[in-house]
Formats: sequence, structure tokens, C-alpha cells
Amino acid sequence: MSNRCRHYSGPRFIMGLERCRADIHIDNLNCSTRRDIPCLGERNRKALCSRLDALTDNEIAEESAQLKKMADETVKQMTFFYQLKKDHQPGTEGTTECPLCAAPFHFAIASSNGHLWGRCETEHCLHVME
Repeated sequence: MSNRCRHYSGPRFIMGLERCRADIHIDNLNCSTRRDIPCLGERNRKALCSRLDALTDNEIAEESAQLKKMADETVKQMTFFYQLKKDHQPGTEGTTECPLCAAPFHFAIASSNGHLWGRCETEHCLHVME
């Protein structure tokens, strides 16, 4: 997503369902197709949108680092959930260590369908409900 405009609000903008963060609707842009929107890409796009404000290289690097961190945490969480269900039978309740913060993680595996429910004691940390 190099050179993305900071006002870009995602696919709902491209579909015409919402305005961007600069309050512009896609139909008000001077582009021939929706693939030519000035919000993304490398073209001379300022002529297409007067509110264009591209992210800096540092902002792009920070965003990429955040996305990588989120992806790494997601893999860690999914691996933890998989291992928890592999190690415990349906109908089990217990407590183990949260893989993100090491606080107690309380869980239960339903006897009826094997779904996992769990919550870390740390506020706004890991929780799951299948």
C-alpha cells in the first residue's frame, strides 16, 4: 500500500457506501474507473483529488510494523487455542498462563460441541468464544 492517502477509509469507500475521512465521495473524484481512484497507487493523483495527503515513508513503515505485530500475535493466539483444545478434552475447565501477558487465562471447553471459551485476567488482553 505504498503512497496510500491518509484519508482512505477502505473498501466501503471504493464501493461508494461511505465517504473518505476527508468527506469526499468516490463519485466526486475525476477518475474513469474505480480502479483509478487516487487514494492508492503511484500515479500523479493530486489532479484527481484536491484533498490527497499521502502517507510518509516513516508512516508507511510504522503501519507495516503494526500490521506485522498484529499478524504475529494472531498466529500466537491461534496456536495457543489449538494447543489448548488438543491438550484438554471437551467438558474441561481450567486455568493456564496467557501467552501474551503471562497472567492467568481461564478457559472451558464445551462438552456438547468442543467449542472453546476463555478469558485472560488482564483487562483488554486475550479472550475467545467459539
